[in-house]
Amino acid sequence: MLAEVRPDAPRDHDRGLRMLVGEPRWRGPHRVAGWLPSVVHYLFLDDPRTEAVGCAVPAGHARVVDHLARHGFARQRRLTQAAAQPLWMRTLREAFFAGRHI
Repeated sequence: MLAEVRPDAPRDHDRGLRMLVGEPRWRGPHRVAGWLPSVVHYLFLDDPRTEAVGCAVPAGHARVVDHLARHGFARQRRLTQAAAQPLWMRTLREAFFAGRHI
């Protein structure tokens, strides 16, 4: 099992987050600070068995990495199987709810 080999591997009830913000009015750090923690908070509360929320950030998206880091996500590793080698970031339930961003 992958979870036994890699401690940061997703478990059965962990969630993934994919973001595409097309409307300019919802972009920017002041907007992201409102909707990002709300979405992650929902993902944890929707299923109490969820222990982590992960997100693959494409290479070159430094602002997205910064936004995620500000809201409790930690850099894990580059995903080498994917063509673009995105950065895998995730937040654990404990870390998210202990953060100042809520």
